[in-house]
Amino acid sequence: MPEQGPDLLEGAALLICALRPAMIPAVEARLERLIPRDADRAALLHDLLTRDDSPAGRRGLETLRRDAHLGLTPTVVEQQEDEAAAAILGNLLDRLEAARAASHELARAESEIQGEADEGLTWRISQIARARHRAERPEMETTSDLNEDRDALSAQLSDWLSGQIWRKPPRR
Repeated sequence: MPEQGPDLLEGAALLICALRPAMIPAVEARLERLIPRDADRAALLHDLLTRDDSPAGRRGLETLRRDAHLGLTPTVVEQQEDEAAAAILGNLLDRLEAARAASHELARAESEIQGEADEGLTWRISQIARARHRAERPEMETTSDLNEDRDALSAQLSDWLSGQIWRKPPRR
């Protein structure tokens, strides 16, 4: 079974672009490097980049909207200012690119290892690990404030987690 992380990141990025098409030109080159494995997602990506509307692309969008793992994405993105939504999309693409680069580099490293790892191989692995770490956990000092109250956002996320909003309420 394929790893769900990159598929989830890809789905969230496509959903955000579908909800906020004005953001696409700023990330168009990065979107062009995506290679969705799902045919409907690939059609959606093509539609977003070409400003087209195909039946397969609509199916891909509806599938993403119904995905339980992406359930809050539309609500969270629609509540954000343009700059904050762009930062969310940028972070998703950073994480997706870092995960794919790490996977590629690890596969390459496995094929190169014959006996002991040399310094070059060790350095490349450490660099890709750092890049992935930066993408997954951006430092507070390196991100702009984006006029958001981080404490309020953190409290809201904590409330959502403690309330387990992803769980279906019991039938009565």
